[in-house]
Amino acid sequence: MARGDPTTYLKIPESLKSELLVAAAAHRRSLTAEIVHRLQGRGLDTFTTEALIQELSRRLGGLTITQP
Repeated sequence: MARGDPTTYLKIPESLKSELLVAAAAHRRSLTAEIVHRLQGRGLDTFTTEALIQELSRRLGGLTITQP
């Protein structure tokens, strides 16, 4: 991930964010790096943006994404 990568804001349940923060700390990663690692580990890095949003929404039971 580079500073030039696009910024995306996610609204996720607080319990999921807490789980991700615990995992990120355990793996010595940032929250963003933990999310990217999990997505890439599931093959989601090959999805188009639209397909990724749909898959995340399906897996998380509802997801709102806004971009600046």
